Amino acid sequence: MNYKLVLRKDRPNKQGECPLILDLTVSSNKERVRKATGILLHPSEWLDKKQEVSDKSPAYIQLDDVITKLKQKIKSQRVLFKKGDIDLNQLANRVTNTIDYSSLDDYLDNDLKPQLDPTTYRAYRGHINAIKSYTGFKGKELRFQDINKSFLHKFKREFNKGKKNNKPLSVNTFNSYCASLRAVYNAASDDGHVYDKLQYGRKYRAGSKNTQFKQPTPEDYLKAVDNIDTLLQWEGMALWLLAFCCRGLLYADFTMFKNVSIDDYDKYSTWCENDAVFINHKRHKEKNKHNNIDMLIKLDSYPALQLLRTVKLSFAKRFYLIHPELVPDVNDTVRIYNYTLEENNKFHEELKNSYQKAIRAVWSNPLKNARATFKNIAGEIKVGQRVADLLIGHIPESTLNSRSYSDYNTPEYTKQIQEAHEAVLKEFRVGELADKLFDRLKFITKKSYKIPSWIYTEGVFTDSSKNLYNIMGYDVDLGEQGYGRYYEYFKNKIEPYELDPDMPSYMKAVN
Repeated sequence: MNYKLVLRKDRPNKQGECPLILDLTVSSNKERVRKATGILLHPSEWLDKKQEVSDKSPAYIQLDDVITKLKQKIKSQRVLFKKGDIDLNQLANRVTNTIDYSSLDDYLDNDLKPQLDPTTYRAYRGHINAIKSYTGFKGKELRFQDINKSFLHKFKREFNKGKKNNKPLSVNTFNSYCASLRAVYNAASDDGHVYDKLQYGRKYRAGSKNTQFKQPTPEDYLKAVDNIDTLLQWEGMALWLLAFCCRGLLYADFTMFKNVSIDDYDKYSTWCENDAVFINHKRHKEKNKHNNIDMLIKLDSYPALQLLRTVKLSFAKRFYLIHPELVPDVNDTVRIYNYTLEENNKFHEELKNSYQKAIRAVWSNPLKNARATFKNIAGEIKVGQRVADLLIGHIPESTLNSRSYSDYNTPEYTKQIQEAHEAVLKEFRVGELADKLFDRLKFITKKSYKIPSWIYTEGVFTDSSKNLYNIMGYDVDLGEQGYGRYYEYFKNKIEPYELDPDMPSYMKAVN
């Protein structure tokens, strides 16, 4: 097998650059394969007889390195060809990747995408699309050679003209867009598709702006509840409070909930009631970090379990008829969603964005602020630093340097953690907030024909004073007719809690 690199001078682009072609031949059977390498050169930059880049090229060092690597790749694949492990087409495809990555879009969607997790890819794609819309490339391919000083200047100028709610666009948003562009471009450089790193001069950079976190108060939450008008808004605010009740978990953590038997945890036997519901959880965001530990979180019947139950029913109402596979079994005590981030990341992100939008309609605290609020209150009530770390699932830093975590994994420490957890919930008045939240659900359920009464009646049994909720205003019989199109979901339901024997018949299990 022989090869030659051929510059197709008959196919220049608008910039006068010509594609460099890999020409493979086998003399014994006259087989021939030609493939584009993805390299574009001006005719003056290529020395055909020497099969190398001219040292007079402005980018000689980078181009020479790329060509050298290409030749090395050809030689390594030729060994496999001679052994009969690959044919000529396979050799050409392996060397050239079959795609001419002259555009950043092609490279991102075809080469880089498989290397990224879905969330990162969508962020890059969204940011690149936004940049293209500001620079006149919407609906067009963004070529690597289009990304220059003039391009960057235009992007910054047009971005600064933009407004959202009559306010200038965020500096942090600009920097995020730039970071994504640079990450994709420089990844292409590392892979040999472009020859320089993308560097930003000072005038193309924007100073970051720290967003001050203003801790919400219980009064703020109560006022926000009064603004809830839709089931989605209610669900979002309920998730916020549930995240707080679960020691400030992030939204992704809700996809990983698993119920555990407290009987399997000897260190709890001396102080914990046997019928309590617990989840054994490791935070998703830091699941691979060395200082991230399992969190055994107690879910009180009120408000945590009732919030969880009702959010689950609200989610089922919105998705069971169209995506029943995403809705967990009606009898699963602790699961809201029946999917994993790895398999359904796009759906998860879209769902999260819908919650965030709904929450913004009633108050200014996104879901992630539940965690910051929980941590701050733990500090305010002077929970010890070691207990505070363990409370949110971190091994204390001192432990990493001196003592083992097992020193803290004791009945006494677990009791302190639970007591601290309860103290934070009490300080934020979560029972009162949940009462107001469920009252609002009852109000909007009666108000809107689009919200079935079973979301409320199936989800809410007691309030913070342990009183049976007054739901007698619903003149319904939750049998097949009462559940309507959702009867298939509920038909095998058993009671999730031990209910009051005097509870109305329509709140009993469906047989």
